[in-house]
Amino acid sequence: MFSIILKQILKYKYYILFFLIFWIISGTFIYQNRYKFLSYIYHLTSSIPEAGKSNPKKAYNDYFKPAINILQENQVDLLLMAKLCPKQIQTHILEDREYEWDFLKKYNFFYFDKNYIFNNSYIYWKDKQPYLLEALTYLKEAIKYAYEIPANITEENKNILIPYILQQTYDALCFPDEAKIYWKDYIEYLEFNTYNQKINNNLPYPKEWDLELLNHLIDDAKYHFAIFQFTGKTIPFQLIENCQNKSFFCTHLQEINDYWNRLIYTTSFPYTYHLFLSHARLYLIFFQKTQNQHYLYLALDRYKGAMEYRETQIDAYLETAYVFLLLNQPENSLKILESFASIKPKRFLQESFYYEILYKTLTALKRYKEADCFKSKYLDTSECKYIRENF
Repeated sequence: MFSIILKQILKYKYYILFFLIFWIISGTFIYQNRYKFLSYIYHLTSSIPEAGKSNPKKAYNDYFKPAINILQENQVDLLLMAKLCPKQIQTHILEDREYEWDFLKKYNFFYFDKNYIFNNSYIYWKDKQPYLLEALTYLKEAIKYAYEIPANITEENKNILIPYILQQTYDALCFPDEAKIYWKDYIEYLEFNTYNQKINNNLPYPKEWDLELLNHLIDDAKYHFAIFQFTGKTIPFQLIENCQNKSFFCTHLQEINDYWNRLIYTTSFPYTYHLFLSHARLYLIFFQKTQNQHYLYLALDRYKGAMEYRETQIDAYLETAYVFLLLNQPENSLKILESFASIKPKRFLQESFYYEILYKTLTALKRYKEADCFKSKYLDTSECKYIRENF
């Protein structure tokens, strides 16, 4: 019996060998790409909308409602849970809630509000975490079908912005940066739809398409809100010296810079002044990481724009002087500080920074006697008082 089988194998050995080699090669390829194949099969069976399209009814009924029910039935307060996160994580959770809620209320968007549960212990966070993770599973499915759900199909009679709901959920789980990918996808969704609906495809150059696209997105509130959520609404000056490599912002500088350029282009005056100030600081972070002075000149250009607006001019003047010091141009730094003296209020929050920049500038110019008067603003000699009052 064995000899008969062996003879048959030898008779068809080339076919069997070919089959084995084919199976090994194809099997290896299938195994290495198994997740892509499974994802492809999943997309075929789940009827997920094509790019630019959506199915808000399915997103709401099959996924958003179950997620909300889980959170409401188990009294999960997402804002409280976010406040129970470690301090270093809370710094990455966007603090500009007033701007967020103004936007959400203006456009009738749903958001999680306080439940007024007075429990500030970690035990509350730990007890509610499983329910939040269960709700998150539904929300991650919901966004596959729609980024926005119109109010006319919701029981809450409110529009629903799924990326924001995911942001609040990840904030509560103490992983705020995990929601960034959804904001980026939403930005691309808005750009894709604008492009398909309004752009003239006969324009000869791709750059013209991009410019036309941004022209159609000027003052688009949802577009701006999505970019702010992805990048952060402001860039604090303190971040320049302490940009941690592990933070999302500091590891995605080029991407954030691209979005800030789009944001400035699509924003009307006078709202651009704050953007100019933050964008200048972004260029200073680039300089700190690369030591390329080109970024300092880009920062100076942005600071010029911020100087024209009363709310940003103090920061813009002082930080411009700081940039000239980095460029080893103390004479230009002094010119800026002298210009600032003409508009300087009697009291301002940045006063200690002002004295620090003055001290460094005068020292660099070898005007040591005057510089010593600004080394400490509490130096009370009559001569120093006169110098400070008349500078």
